[in-house]
Amino acid sequence: MGNVFEKLFTNGKKEMRILMLGLDGVGKTTILYKLKLEKIVATVPMTGFNVETREYKNISLIVWDVASHFIIRPLWRHYFQNTN
Repeated sequence: MGNVFEKLFTNGKKEMRILMLGLDGVGKTTILYKLKLEKIVATVPMTGFNVETREYKNISLIVWDVASHFIIRPLWRHYFQNTN
């Protein structure tokens, strides 16, 4: 497994697109902003999406946090394209 991480860090700049999906109130947005800001922030339920980018060594993580309200869930499939 160490070889996988070594490859990520040695072959130039990489871009990874991550899609966070889950049920209401499980902490997707909290995880997103903990990753981005390195601290816990107060969040409120949303009806759209958040996108944040975090640079780490030679990796650019683009994280999509999509709302989980039952009305939005049928739209999740549109976010899968070009994600890792």
